[in-house]
Amino acid sequence: MNAYIRPGLIRDVEQAVSLVYELPVERIKARTRKREVVEARQISMWWRERNTRDTLSRIGELLGGYDHATVLHAVKTVNNLIDTDKHFKHRVMRISNIMSELPENRVSYRPKKR
Repeated sequence: MNAYIRPGLIRDVEQAVSLVYELPVERIKARTRKREVVEARQISMWWRERNTRDTLSRIGELLGGYDHATVLHAVKTVNNLIDTDKHFKHRVMRISNIMSELPENRVSYRPKKR
């Protein structure tokens, strides 16, 4: 079960992803298939799934009107890329470091036990 983290975390995660990927938050939510945008959006979905009590459907709604299957695919994709792509894992860790620097969050990257 994911630990609940305050709702304000969501905005912070989007900002951290935006900073690392050098994309505006609005672009991450846009319905586009450009690789860098899709990757950033998938990480946002992954973080939400891990750190909130939101349903997959709700996460999809908040990030541009995607359905639960898209969010589930994003979560699986991010988990796979963390395991197989060191550059991707580094970006996820950078996002985590940004998040942990916010005094009210103190969240860090930690692999999910399978």
